[in-house]
Amino acid sequence: MEASSYEELQNALIILKILSQSDAEYRKGRWKSQEDVEADFEKRFPDRPPRPFSSDF
Repeated sequence: MEASSYEELQNALIILKILSQSDAEYRKGRWKSQEDVEADFEKRFPDRPPRPFSSDF
């Protein structure tokens, strides 16, 4: 196996592991909505410039 193929395989396995962990956390109820994440961000970083556009559609 070439080094580049091995590296691609390792990256794919890392992504699969992250997805698996994310799914497990979601099933346990450990997640936040985008609105909650943005509100937490605003509290932690109140002096940041405003977003150029809204995520509301």
